[in-house]
Amino acid sequence: MTGPEDIRKSIEKESDEQGRELIKSPAIRYRGKVFLGPDHFAAREALERAFPELNLEKKILEKGFVTTKGRFVDRGKALEIALRENQVRDPTRLRGRYPFVLGSKDLIYSEDTEK
Repeated sequence: MTGPEDIRKSIEKESDEQGRELIKSPAIRYRGKVFLGPDHFAAREALERAFPELNLEKKILEKGFVTTKGRFVDRGKALEIALRENQVRDPTRLRGRYPFVLGSKDLIYSEDTEK
């Protein structure tokens, strides 16, 4: 069975070979450090492990995604990239959403993302 890390590596390899930028992973940025996970909840847990002394309820965390080019992008920019690269599970679910951003559940984590 292929796990999330295997899929991320496959997506990264595919984008490198074709010069494309794909969404690689949900992420949270805090004080310039980026924490990844299969979803934003897991990324937050990684942050909590790194900073156990923080009371995160009072902290504003920057949710976004990391691309295959290593960029941290906000959820709005991530949606643009995911739509362009056919990585959105069901674009019709996005209608009427405000704000118009990508959620980790919207993203296709597939090795065979349509081109």
